Formats: sequence, C-alpha cells, structure tokens
Amino acid sequence: MSSKFGGQFPWSDSAHMNYIGLVAQAGAIPLFAELIQGPEPLGQEVAEDAFCILAVAEENAVSIAEHLVRILREGNSEAKAAAANIVWDLSGYKHTVSVVRNSNSGAIPCLVELLGSQSSEVKEAVSGAIAQLSYHEADREALIESGAVTHLLELLHDDSEELRDNAAEALINFYEDPLQHDRISEVVDLPAFRNMQNRLFRIRAYDDQTVDSMGRMTIEQLTRDPDLI
Repeated sequence: MSSKFGGQFPWSDSAHMNYIGLVAQAGAIPLFAELIQGPEPLGQEVAEDAFCILAVAEENAVSIAEHLVRILREGNSEAKAAAANIVWDLSGYKHTVSVVRNSNSGAIPCLVELLGSQSSEVKEAVSGAIAQLSYHEADREALIESGAVTHLLELLHDDSEELRDNAAEALINFYEDPLQHDRISEVVDLPAFRNMQNRLFRIRAYDDQTVDSMGRMTIEQLTRDPDLI
C-alpha cells in the first residue's frame, strides 16, 4: 500500500515551497482541520488533498499532526476516519513519519486505540495507516509499545476483508523484522496472513522485474544512440 501521492510532488521547488509557507502562515491549516470535522464529504476530500500538499514543508507537518491527533481523539467517526486517511497519505513523507512517531504528538497511541473502535470505517482507515507505518523500523517499535500487535492479531479474524488485509500487511512487516519475528510467528499459518504474504511477494517480484526491465531498456537505448550519453 502507499499514499496517494507516493511521496513525490511537483511543488517541491523553492518557489512553490515559499507559496506553501505563505498559505500556512495565512491560517489555512486550522481552516482545513475544520473541514475535516464538517458534515460534507467533499470538504473532507479537499482538506485531505490540501494537507498532503502543505505537509511537504516540515514545519507545516508538525502543525497538521497536532490537528490530526486532536481529531483522532475528539472527532466523530467520519472525522476520525478522514484524519486516519490523511496519516495514511502522509506516511510516505520522511519528516512527517518522524512527526507522527514523536511521542509528544500521540498519533500512534491514538491510532492503535482506535483499532478497537465500533466503527468499521474508522478501523479500516486506521488499520491502513498502521499498515503503512509498519514499513518503518522505528514506527514498528512505537506500534509495539502502544500494543498494536494484539489488536492486529484479532483483526485477522474480522469479517471485513479490508481489515484482515491491512492487519496481515502490518503483521508481515513485523514478521520480516528480525527483532519482531518471534513475536509474530504464531500467525504464519493463518489464511489471511498467508494470502497477503503471497500477494505482497507477487507485487514485489513484479516491481523488481519492472525496475530491471527499465534498466536494461535504458542501457539498450544508450547503446543504440550514443548522442543520448
């Protein structure tokens, strides 16, 4: 899984970064946070996209994380799900991941607590965010400290296929971590875990093959056309 922007932005040059800074200084972040808590799904989508852009600047990411944590704690189910989706989107930003992980933000404990929510929408969004965060070693440690593994093991038996998939994806990342391998070994024969493990194996094999093919194509092109060198 990955964030919608994949961590790559056309706005990362200095001119656009200055513009992003000015937008934040004008008070945009609290306004977009209000949209997330509003009744309109379109407003939530606009706020989600805006936060993904504004968080390119690290100082904005800190402020955004504070608002998201507050929403995760105090918002209604729709707002909590939207906030979790934004954490999911932002998980590919190196500086944002460190902000989310930071113990002062409280984001990871909030996410883990919401795995026990009565709302399927919230649990699906939160489990997706946790699955994405679990690709980072330091985040796995923070997730374990917050008790995520117990919840994820329970979700492997949930009726929702999306929840099972998200939980299995996170647990596979724990299982592949030498420091956490033994903790997760009990789940390796469960169907949800095995199915996701096979799916990820195929995805990774395809990605490796694509990268290799592109590399060979580039070399062949350069060989045929020396002017490209």
